[in-house]
Amino acid sequence: MNYYYNEEMESIETILKMLKVCSKYFPVPTIVEDQELKQKMNNLSILHNMWSNKLLDSLYPSEVYKQVCVMFSENVFRSLPKSSYMSNEEISNEMMWEFQQLSPVYNVFDAFLCLDGFDPEKAIIYIDKKFINLSIRRLDSCMEAERLWIKQILLKLYEKMFILRKDIYYAVINSLTDYGYQQISDFMGVKELLEIFQIYFEKNSVKETLLIKVLLPLMKRNGLVHYIMSLEFCYQSAIRRINPNLSVIFMEYILTNWSTINSTLHLPWCKVLISLYQQCGVVQWSQMRHRVVRHLTKLLKSESHTICGISIHFCVMLVNGENQLLCEDAECISEALVDIYRTHWSYSCVTDAGSLLKRLADDKDLLKGPSRLLALEALIDDRPHKMVQSMIEDNI
Repeated sequence: MNYYYNEEMESIETILKMLKVCSKYFPVPTIVEDQELKQKMNNLSILHNMWSNKLLDSLYPSEVYKQVCVMFSENVFRSLPKSSYMSNEEISNEMMWEFQQLSPVYNVFDAFLCLDGFDPEKAIIYIDKKFINLSIRRLDSCMEAERLWIKQILLKLYEKMFILRKDIYYAVINSLTDYGYQQISDFMGVKELLEIFQIYFEKNSVKETLLIKVLLPLMKRNGLVHYIMSLEFCYQSAIRRINPNLSVIFMEYILTNWSTINSTLHLPWCKVLISLYQQCGVVQWSQMRHRVVRHLTKLLKSESHTICGISIHFCVMLVNGENQLLCEDAECISEALVDIYRTHWSYSCVTDAGSLLKRLADDKDLLKGPSRLLALEALIDDRPHKMVQSMIEDNI
C-alpha cells in the first residue's frame, strides 16, 4: 500500500492508535487472512514510510515515545521459541514467521530513532538499562538478519543516547564474559557483541585488564569459527590503540593453552597466531620469537594437511620478513620441513615444504653446516615426482 502524507495521519491520537494495534504479537497464524494481523502489518508500513520520509518537525510528546517502546517490547522481548536455538540450517516455519512479523517492527523502531526531532530525554524513561539487557539477550536469535537489526539498533542508541553508553558497555561485557567462562553454554550473537565492543576500543575507553579478562577466554570456545574475524579485529585494535605489549600477552595465552584445546580449534588458533605476529613490533617479536618458532615446528609435523599447510605459510612469512629469524630458528624450521618433504602424505604440503626448503638452503647466511647439507640431501630425492609417479601407477 502506498502512503501519501496528510495531516490527519500525523495526528498524535492517530499515531497512538496505530501503535497500540501494532503492539499485539501474533503467533503462527491458523487463519492466513487474519484481519487484525493485516491491520498491524499495514500500520507498520504506514509508520515506517511516515518516519523515514519526513524527518523534519517530528516533535512528539512523551506518550508517543512510550507507545513506540511498548510496541517494540511486546513484539521483540518475548521468550524466544525453541526454534531460536536451532542451527541456521534448521530454521523452522515458526522462526521464519516470527522474523517476517518482527522485521517491520525493527524498521519502524529504527526509523523513529533516526527522526531529526528524536529527544533522548523523553526516550530515557522507556529505553533504559533493562531495555538494553533485553536487547542483548535477543542477540541469541539464530536468524542472522535479526541479530543485525538488534546490533544496528544498539549502535543507534549508542550514538543518540549518551547516557546509555555505560549500560551498553557493561551489558556487552557481561554477555561476553558469561559466554567465555561458560556460564552460558551457547550464544549466537558473539560476533555482533564483539563488533559493538570494537567501538569502545576506538574511544580508548576499555581498561587493559578488563580487555584481557573478556577476550582471551573466547579463544577456547568451540564456536570460535563463527566469530574469529571479529575477535582478530579486537586483538588488532587492542594492540594498536591500547598497548602494543598485548601482542605478547595474547601469544603467550595461545602457546600456553594449545595442548588443552579441541583439535577443531587448531586451525583458527593458527590464524589468530599469524594475525598477532603481523601486529608485533620488533621488541615484542624478539620476546616471542623463540617460543613461536619452537611451537611452529610442532605444528609442521601435523598429519592434517590444513594445519601443516598454514604452518608452512607462516614459515614463509618469517623467512620473507627482515630479521625475523635467527640461524638457530632457521635450523629448527629446516629440520621440520625435511621431515614433511620426506614423509608427509599431502602432495601440496610436500611441494610447499620443498620450495621453502630450497629457499633456506640457498641462503647460506641463514642456514649453515649440517642443517643446510640435510636440506640439500632431501631435495635431491625429488619426492613430488615420485608421488606423481606413484599416483599414475595406482590408476593404471
